[in-house]
Amino acid sequence: MDIRPFTIEIPQHQIDDLAARLEATRWPNAVAPAAEERGMSLAWLRSAAEHWRTSFDWRAIEKELNRLPQFTADLGGTALHVVHARGHGDKMPVLLVHGWPDSFLRYRAVIPLLVAAGHDVIVPSLPGFAFSGQPDGPLRLAGAAEQLHTLVTGLGYQRYAVSGGDWGAGIADHLATTHPEAIAALHLTDVPFTKSFQVDRSAVSAEEQDYLATAGEWFQQAAYFGIQAAEPTALASGLSDSPTALLAWIAGKIRDWSDAEPDLSTLLTEVSVHWFTNDARSSLRLYSEAIDPSAWAGDDEESGDAGAGRDGGGSGSTPAPSVPTGLTFFPHDFVTAPRAYAERFYDVRRCTMAPSGGHFGAVELPAFFADEVVALLTEVSQD
Repeated sequence: MDIRPFTIEIPQHQIDDLAARLEATRWPNAVAPAAEERGMSLAWLRSAAEHWRTSFDWRAIEKELNRLPQFTADLGGTALHVVHARGHGDKMPVLLVHGWPDSFLRYRAVIPLLVAAGHDVIVPSLPGFAFSGQPDGPLRLAGAAEQLHTLVTGLGYQRYAVSGGDWGAGIADHLATTHPEAIAALHLTDVPFTKSFQVDRSAVSAEEQDYLATAGEWFQQAAYFGIQAAEPTALASGLSDSPTALLAWIAGKIRDWSDAEPDLSTLLTEVSVHWFTNDARSSLRLYSEAIDPSAWAGDDEESGDAGAGRDGGGSGSTPAPSVPTGLTFFPHDFVTAPRAYAERFYDVRRCTMAPSGGHFGAVELPAFFADEVVALLTEVSQD
């Protein structure tokens, strides 16, 4: 595996082009610009876009980001961007896996905390995201997981811990399931939604039924998911051409899914990385390609539960991988699975509810997140 140092260096003409496009924005004719219903207000968007154009200092942000030790690794023709920070000691290395609509920046504040605790930290940009390339074939969770495993072992680690949220949770789950000999511990901020296809709903508790119903209701109103899965090129055509549209789409999700109003500079840094790398289309690929179609249909279609009984044991659940697992939930995330539900799939050692936070817990409460990872790894090391 060819690994080379990487420095973020956005050409000045791209920065100038961003400013010009922001200035030339053709604004929609909203009747009530300050109204927050059905997404963000136009007034907020205009203010944020103006700040992005006139006050946001990308060069200063770029300098800060380049303090992170970054590399690119060639994995069979696909270049993966990765932050690889080394701790001081021989503690378990940790792979941190992001999702959408963010990037490796999800863990920017967590990296120094885990390094200070003595852990080497590996934070890749997923295939198709930010400074990573994308595969020619379908982008599956399984394929992404295998690429990350190749990356980590290529960096010299035969055994490591993995933490993930959003799409990252599904990738981390796949790693624990297919490489239990390499995964010393699994840490998740949500139970992957695909697990709901593997449960016999007639055999779950009332608490689990409530959770599954709430999760189903959330997906019914998650219009963004359906749009990104069904019309990714149409959507990305606008997001790739208009920075204001990209800001509206990504910032809207980050603001809605966070517990408190995000810091504007942090938010614009995230959107800027997506803009400068033009990953609007490639970062959406997981929505239409991530899940193998066989995962959506079980052997027992009459049960009404896709995937029920697929393990052949009659339990309706995939056997839990023999990997110690920690769950750190945040109260304002989409939905929170009961511990008993998670225990159908995992060897749960820790299950903690944070005092606050939403879908981006590692950004919102980085110290709490890092402490939970360290606590899990400390417990595992004493087994």
